[in-house]
This record gives sequence, structure tokens and C-alpha cells, in this order.
Amino acid sequence: MMGPHEPWSNDRVLNDRPNERGVALVVVLWVIVVLSIQVGLFTVQVRDGVRLLDNATAAARGQALMHAAVETAVARLTARVPRERWQADGAQRALRIGDMDVTLSIHDENARININAAEPALLEGLLRELTRSPGEAQMLADRIVDWRDPDSNRRTKGAEDQDYRRARMEHGAADQPFLDVADLGRVLGMSAELAQELAPHITIYTADGRINPRLASETVLRSLPDVPRQTVDEAMQLIRRGGEAALGVDALLASARQYLSNARGPAFRIRVQSTGDRRLASGGGEAIVVLGLDAATPYRTLAWRFRPGSGDSRSGMRQ
Repeated sequence: MMGPHEPWSNDRVLNDRPNERGVALVVVLWVIVVLSIQVGLFTVQVRDGVRLLDNATAAARGQALMHAAVETAVARLTARVPRERWQADGAQRALRIGDMDVTLSIHDENARININAAEPALLEGLLRELTRSPGEAQMLADRIVDWRDPDSNRRTKGAEDQDYRRARMEHGAADQPFLDVADLGRVLGMSAELAQELAPHITIYTADGRINPRLASETVLRSLPDVPRQTVDEAMQLIRRGGEAALGVDALLASARQYLSNARGPAFRIRVQSTGDRRLASGGGEAIVVLGLDAATPYRTLAWRFRPGSGDSRSGMRQ
């Protein structure tokens, strides 16, 4: 230790400088590390931001493609020249719109059972086909009818407001038509899984509760009361053969005539999916349109659902 009057030596200064240089080096290294982390974080943020922007741009293009595809489908459905007219047969059609590729299919809503207008027996038949339980099918059919009818009279196995209260549900029977097939899941006793199974076979967009058997799925035809499975199998064979052979379906299903119709349109379900480079355009969905309501408007959109990156989900759409 230096005395109070001992002069400061140059050796002392020289000996302390290496320590100062070491501390400075450590500080510099820490600054470099921190800056490197910040640069890395910034790079990640920029990259994620660019990726989100690319995804948003691809989704916007996908939605634009869907609009264009729906317009094309409507134009072909209403084409005056027969050879240019498309049928609502569910066939997959590939389209080139600009430099993008999409596929679309057109389905007639008359292939589905209208849950707002169908006879209880037809509803029960569909539910029995899916649940394989006659008791559950009758119960749910009665509850669907109690939901849609305006009165408070409880059907044999149905449910009105008091039944919903006893089940501690926040809502009662609507006592009005279904506004969305998704509301089927609110019917007392209806599971989310069964409601999802029902969705491809039901609608609220036809004029009455009857179906066109030449358009319907095998599941819907099997829902017809008092029609043996063998008869349905024979009807499906005629439908697949098409042409004049399909005309024999009416005679085969004569016992269920009250549930059948020859109606086609005016409501159609158009499904669209982009199929090109997903970095440029992605997504898909389906629209329900009705044709010919008035001369000033070629069509009106009843429902629209688009999902970026996918077109096969049914959630979130007004059916």
C-alpha cells in the first residue's frame, strides 16, 4: 500500500491497465451478444411478418378465385346454349382463372331433406339410418318438429320450453323454423357428432320437404319410410346408369311418392377449392345461390363460407 506522500508510480498504472482492458473486452463481448440476439429476433419478426403477409395475400386471392368460380358456375347453369350448360350433378370440374387453378362442383339442394318442412316420418327415417336406434330416432325427430313448430304442444317424445329448463339449458324450443342447420345442435338430446353427420343430408333452402330421388344420396333414399333396402339398391343402380334408365326410379319408389319430387333448383350449392400454387392462392369453401328470383339479378347468394387454406370444413357457414 502506498503511503500518504508516496508518489504514484508508472509501474502501478501499467499493471492496472490489463485489468481495465479485460473489463472492457467483456463489456464489448456482452454488447455483441445482445446485439446479435436483437438482430436475430428482428429477423424472425420480419420473416414471420412476411409469411403472414404472404398467407393473407394468398387467402385474398383464394377468395377472389372463389367469387370468380361461383360466377362461372352460375353462368354455365343458366347458359342458353344446351351444350354449354352445366348440370348440378356434383361432378368435379377444373377451371383455369387467369393464371390460377380451381376445382368446383355444383349440387342441387333438392337432393337434401329440408328440416323445416319434411314430414316427421322422413326425419325419423334419416335419424334411424344414422343412429341405428329407432327409439333415439323418434325422440330426436319429435324434438326437431317441436323446435320448428309455433306451438307449445309437446309431441310424444318431443321437447318444449319446460323440458329445456329441466335440462338446465339456457334456451328453450325456438318455435320457429331453423334459420341455420347449425342450430340443429341446440335441439335437446342432439349431440354435436350426430349434428355433424346430419349436415351433408339436410337443408333449409328447398320449397318443401320432399326430395328429388334422382339427385339424392343413398343415405337420403334409405331414409324413405317403408322402402326396403333392396329397392333402394335397385334405384341407385338405375340412377348411376343415368339417361332413360333413371326414369324408372319413380316406379320403384312409388310407395314413398308423398316424399318425392321432380323439382330441380332454384337453390344450388357450389363448392370451390383452389388447386394451384398455394403460395399464390389458397383456400376454398362453398356458396349457396338461388337463381331466377327476379329478372334484374341473375342470382342471389343465400350463404357463403370461405376458409383460407382449406375448403372442406363445414363449420362457420350458414347452411
